[in-house]
Amino acid sequence: MHRICLLVAASVGYLLLLSGCGGSNSTSTSTSQPPSSSSANPMPSISSITPGSLVAGSASQTLTVSGSGFIASTVVNLNGTALATTYVSATSVTATVPALAIAADGTEKITVSNPLPGGGISQAQSFTITVPPPVVTSLSPQSVPQSAAVTITVNGTGFEANSVVLWNGSARTTTFVNATTLQVALTATDVQNFGTGQISVANPGLTPTTPIALVIIANTPTNEWTWISGSTVSSVGLGPAGVYGTLGTESASNIPGGRGVATGWADSSGNLWIFGGFGLDATGTKPGELNDLWKFDPKSNQWTWMGGSNTINVPGVYGTQGIAAATNVPGARQVAANWADASGNFWIFGGAGYDASGQFFTLLNDLWFFAPASNTWTWMGGSKTGEATGVYGTLGIPAAENLPGAREESVAWTDTSGNFWMFSGWGWDSKTETIDLNDLWKYNPRTQQWTWVGGSNVGGSSGIYGTLGTPNSANWPGAREGASSWVDANGSFWLFGGYGFDSMGNRSSLNDLWEFSPSAMEWNWVSGSNQVNAPGIYGLQGTSAASNVPGARKFATTWKDNSGNLWLLGGNGYAASGASGELNDLWTFNLASKQWTWAGGSNQINASATYGVEGAPGSANVPGSRDAAIGITDVSGNFWLFGGYTGSSSGPDSVSLNDLWRYQP
Repeated sequence: MHRICLLVAASVGYLLLLSGCGGSNSTSTSTSQPPSSSSANPMPSISSITPGSLVAGSASQTLTVSGSGFIASTVVNLNGTALATTYVSATSVTATVPALAIAADGTEKITVSNPLPGGGISQAQSFTITVPPPVVTSLSPQSVPQSAAVTITVNGTGFEANSVVLWNGSARTTTFVNATTLQVALTATDVQNFGTGQISVANPGLTPTTPIALVIIANTPTNEWTWISGSTVSSVGLGPAGVYGTLGTESASNIPGGRGVATGWADSSGNLWIFGGFGLDATGTKPGELNDLWKFDPKSNQWTWMGGSNTINVPGVYGTQGIAAATNVPGARQVAANWADASGNFWIFGGAGYDASGQFFTLLNDLWFFAPASNTWTWMGGSKTGEATGVYGTLGIPAAENLPGAREESVAWTDTSGNFWMFSGWGWDSKTETIDLNDLWKYNPRTQQWTWVGGSNVGGSSGIYGTLGTPNSANWPGAREGASSWVDANGSFWLFGGYGFDSMGNRSSLNDLWEFSPSAMEWNWVSGSNQVNAPGIYGLQGTSAASNVPGARKFATTWKDNSGNLWLLGGNGYAASGASGELNDLWTFNLASKQWTWAGGSNQINASATYGVEGAPGSANVPGSRDAAIGITDVSGNFWLFGGYTGSSSGPDSVSLNDLWRYQP
């Protein structure tokens, strides 16, 4: 018979019943997991808690407590209050911390307890409930004048009395308004360089917030040009060679060689980027196709050679389609179509240049993606070899097989939904012929599919103008190359001039202005002639008029100002006299009045530049006549002009320029 012994352990405050005390016939029962309550419960202990902290104000959270001695009835306690606990194993339990328990920050105590018999309460482990990290959502104002002291209101969440606003990573005098508002005083020295600066907020002991950009607007007098850098030589020789320096290293002596028909864009930090074109490499001995990538920092006024070759006529390195790689690079090329997406990435399509095999001066239809953040190229689609014909598919239907034919001198737009559009160019149609085109394509970067939207899949089409000022689904611009383009604030696409076919089927320089509505899918002939080779009608400089219109031309440079007006400079075409040559006339088109204004430059061909003092704006400063220059609008709304060709004709027989200009409209 078993004997029952009752042992009183007053020192620990519990009773322990032992079966068969001291008897030789007593048996030991093995315990399964979790341990049976028929034996003494172990003393639990804590080795770690995951996560190690929680953010005050969070919803209810689950903690994982690791340790030893856990049983089915183990309970996790927060500051002595039991939490809903789930047994996982002898070394792990989870517990739910209600939102009310973590409403405020502080250091709390976590323990684990096992009940009688045996058991007990573990050692306490500290657990932190942290203040929510600050978040900056907006700035007011979002832009400020250059070199003028200013107070900025910083809006967000999680601000404290001891929060500090950082300007480009350095603390500035901060005024706490409330948990969602801070104010920071920036000095004139802080904002002395136009471009962008970075504002973030730091709370003690926490990582600063993600920076948000404050735009610093240049205080250049309006309607004045500033020669920023580059050579003033424009009448002899081939043009200036490039000074590349060390790859990836900014330097005051670096500068791209003279070139035209390159592509360019501005990133979200205000830097300017230029890729490729036709011009001079590091040797400067002869012009050729380029694939060098450059970045210009307007704050330091310095160039950085970011990628590509410092020699001409280099084939492409495609890698694996859809996979970025540091070794990938498009082949040397000119007049590629290009877009910038909402994330500040850069895309190019086709052009004339070198494919993967190094074939000389071939028409291309490859699509590339460049990410400034990683400084890498990705081949997204199209052929690695040149001279591919178009695969049009069914009009209006996207398909993975669709692909525009190889081409150069197209125009491109980005719509409000982030889709890329491309129109016209010189290249391959669906019938294996190279000719001027007027097909319109749309590319969806999310589905990576092309859609043939309209126009002919056979080149050489004449324009269908309809009635001036009246949109119509039957209207369609004639096939052309070297046209100019814009996108307005309403998402409409605008097309001007180029070299191609008028309403009568004649092929030469054009000055027609068209508007395309992507929503209505209609073209509207807005201004200019439906005949080729029209001279410019300049009127009075600075005064708009219904009769004013730029002369027919190709390879003009374009910008759009912050008021939505369209701007156009130079190109190769017709001046007021009807003579044809290089131009430097500056025009603006007002979308509300539908009128052109001659804003500056000469109304005659082949005008010389007036450079003035480098870095200093001047009312007499003006770039010389040129075509195929690169135009970029920065985040402050300034217009930038780089390079192009000057001389009696465009292209290889001209002098290649590398002068950089800034214009504030």
